[in-house]
Amino acid sequence: ERLLLCRVGILRRLRRLGSDRGRGGVRGDVRAGVVGPQQPAAVLIALDRALEGIGRANAVFNFHENDPRHWTDDKALWMNAEYIRTMPLDELLPMVKSELRANKLWREEYDDDDSEWFRKTVDLIRQRYFTLKDFSEQGRAYFSDDFDFDESAVNKNLRKEPRLRELLSGLADKLETVEPFNMETAEAALRAFADEAGVKAGLLINGSRTMLTGQAVGPSMFDIFDVLGRDASVQRLRSGVPFN
Repeated sequence: ERLLLCRVGILRRLRRLGSDRGRGGVRGDVRAGVVGPQQPAAVLIALDRALEGIGRANAVFNFHENDPRHWTDDKALWMNAEYIRTMPLDELLPMVKSELRANKLWREEYDDDDSEWFRKTVDLIRQRYFTLKDFSEQGRAYFSDDFDFDESAVNKNLRKEPRLRELLSGLADKLETVEPFNMETAEAALRAFADEAGVKAGLLINGSRTMLTGQAVGPSMFDIFDVLGRDASVQRLRSGVPFN
């Protein structure tokens, strides 16, 4: 409605300027960007056509109060996600710190010995997050061993293959011997184990992601191995929690 009123107001003002022609009105100067009596008709027509593209419908704000993924309008969430993904990391870190502290996930080591790990982890996981709450909810597994498993992720990545619990335990044995333990060596070990077991690497990758984070999607699995480290990765692969 405001856009339409603005359009009407602009046109009325331009018509008034045009009506000053022959009555000592101010002369227009196209080169200076000023509209006046020398070109009123052409300007009015061009502007009227340009403003025709402005939507006339009222703005729509969609949200679902009980849906944690759509608690506010999707466009607003998308804009916030873009902000989280692109803002300078040094500006984001204090916000994530406050969110983790409010949910009893903050450790003082993140400001000290583990500061580089904290920076690396936040920079990795922020790519898929929409709000700061996502760091303490979807990202909880990166900051605590006490996290929930998404039921749809368990059904999709863990329960379809009867041998997967045994396979993931075998993968844990393989990773336990890897030295040094990092993204590249973890990937090499997983793919080698998949070949030995006669299964596709994707089966182990997706299963490992859910075992380590409780989620169906996220960063590269090998980045996850890297930031969580050998001990946590091996322990979670062996835990069998979602299978119980």
